[in-house]
Amino acid sequence: MLRKILSTTNYSYLNIKRALALKDSLPEFRSGRITIDSIMVERKSGKSGFEESVRLYNAEKAALEVARVRELFSRGDINPRKYLLEKPKIKADRIVREKVEKCVRLMSRYRSKRLTDFM
Repeated sequence: MLRKILSTTNYSYLNIKRALALKDSLPEFRSGRITIDSIMVERKSGKSGFEESVRLYNAEKAALEVARVRELFSRGDINPRKYLLEKPKIKADRIVREKVEKCVRLMSRYRSKRLTDFM
């Protein structure tokens, strides 16, 4: 059973209990068509739709983040590397940070050095 939901602020997955504790401080839990409150309604009702709600929530948040990041990067007013490395999860996790750096290095080998060319 899925019990983790995506936090696009932190770039990490949080268990439901932790997400509820952070509900007021992370805007993604209250925005979009599917919110953490709608997930909790499914959970409390005991319906089998809880897992599907979590899956839909994660998909919606990932899609919204991709659209937002693509717009930011295409305008050119933000450095993609800096944007990613400033995310709390990436800052705190050495392994994730190294993977981001590796990705940036690999992309720089291509003729175009702009991340938006790959989107």
